[in-house]
Amino acid sequence: MRKLRYALLVAVVFSLLLGSYVGASVRGQSDELYFPQTGHAISGIFLNHWQTHGGLMQFGYPLSDQMGAASDLDGKYYPTQYFERAVFEYHVENQPPYDVLLTLLGSQRYKEKYPLGAPNQQPSTDHPYLFAVTGKTLGGKFIAYWEQHGGLMQFGYPLSNEFREVSELDGKSYSVQYFERAVFEYHPENQPPYDVLLSQIGRLHYEQKQKSAPPPLPLSQQIEYNIYPPHDIVGSGDYIFWTTEDGIVLHGYRISAQKEFTSTTDAQLFSLATNGKVVFGVTESDSNPPIPTPVPTEQAYQLAPLPTSNTSPFTSTIVSYDPVTGDKQTLLVFSNVVIGDLVVDAGTLYYYKGDNTIYAYNLTSGQQQQVAITQGQMSSRNGGDGLVAKDGYLLWSQYDSDHQSSLHLFKVGRGGQDTVLAKSGTSYFSYSLSGNNVVWSLTEQNAYSLDSGVHLYQISTGTTRLLTSDFGLSPLIEGNKVVWVKEEAIPGCTYSYVCTNYSIIAYDLSTGDSRLLVAPDSYAKGAALIVSPNTLVYVKEAGYKLDGAILYTVPLN
Repeated sequence: MRKLRYALLVAVVFSLLLGSYVGASVRGQSDELYFPQTGHAISGIFLNHWQTHGGLMQFGYPLSDQMGAASDLDGKYYPTQYFERAVFEYHVENQPPYDVLLTLLGSQRYKEKYPLGAPNQQPSTDHPYLFAVTGKTLGGKFIAYWEQHGGLMQFGYPLSNEFREVSELDGKSYSVQYFERAVFEYHPENQPPYDVLLSQIGRLHYEQKQKSAPPPLPLSQQIEYNIYPPHDIVGSGDYIFWTTEDGIVLHGYRISAQKEFTSTTDAQLFSLATNGKVVFGVTESDSNPPIPTPVPTEQAYQLAPLPTSNTSPFTSTIVSYDPVTGDKQTLLVFSNVVIGDLVVDAGTLYYYKGDNTIYAYNLTSGQQQQVAITQGQMSSRNGGDGLVAKDGYLLWSQYDSDHQSSLHLFKVGRGGQDTVLAKSGTSYFSYSLSGNNVVWSLTEQNAYSLDSGVHLYQISTGTTRLLTSDFGLSPLIEGNKVVWVKEEAIPGCTYSYVCTNYSIIAYDLSTGDSRLLVAPDSYAKGAALIVSPNTLVYVKEAGYKLDGAILYTVPLN
């Protein structure tokens, strides 16, 4: 048994050659062998190993292309390829021929199937060799195959003696023996050298991985880099709009074409809104120019509360702007009145005034009317979410006289009803509205004894339920799709700036299923808005050393 002893000696030498993984790319031949049977190819150093260590009979067909995968043994990523009877890993830290190793599929499979050991094992009596490391015996046809096809480096130590096992592939019983990296099967119906075959544990492992693996995350598309500071981000239909820095440059992005464009306005635009065709905004000036005619106007309302000193006259103007043609129209002009949020719903522009009133402006007729009065200052003036208008409802949060924040749902129309959905102490609300549902959360955890998770309010029943107890920021809803930003502390982190991870979760109201949409990141801090068709826009901080933020889109379907 000189050959066997030599193989054991090589194993000892090999253990001294191991080093740290340096992450180099795969080296080797550029030849490629394609297999139409599975639709995959083998190339480079994996092809060389496959051809020189038994080929198709030894390893079977490739089940995947070469990929980066985490090792089940140490969790590190290695270039990997799945075959029917093995999984190849490339270890650049090892010298050839030990740079291509088989993963420990035999060991993993044996532990899963036989945690207490396989029953009815019989040690071979045909030229047996006892492995003291595992206490198992190798002999007969199996020891001949083991020595001829790579020995210890190829298959590892035996984990069992021979025993009978029913194949999961054809349902027949074979004499088998488990090794660290393979399972030998004896097929007496085949002529040598094909009477000893490797079990297709590579296929079984690959199929198991495919079933248990989560679906791949949708690919995010970067729109704009290093926006500073990110002002209003609005979207509708196929378009997204935003302004940066001085608010004079208006940025647009067409989702279907993945194309950005810019347009320069003649004044700063605040409080953006859009119907997917034109952009609405507010401009301010320090003087009172003549109000143009025949632009619809209204009586000036005293700002409540308006400062009593060091106050100069100013004008607020609501304008519409077509970023394609550059056409600008003046819709409404106000003297000494602060105009807050603008939102568009079904041909109506809603705006919030500084006297705590909400008006509706018909974009076709130019007629307007007061539709609601808030009993407190809207939270958007202090950093909270602003006015939402959709499907005939208004939604806002306000800071009340009792020093609490409250969330309000208002049905537009004659005798519109104001419903208080929730009240909080020091925390503002974040919220969204679509159809029969409102989603909301708090911007701070454990505020006013309310659950800091994401809540769903059903308008038709007046009931509220908790969608998740996770601390969810910026919840958004469109139809049955709900998304939110999940905030989690990083365990053991002491560098405060990056000690929190933010991921984006998608939730389906029709099925109750949730899934990860954007992977955890210390800088992905906010979902901005859902725009159709099925697209989410989110904001990610540019990084610790950079100012501003990055805009991304990601598909929801």
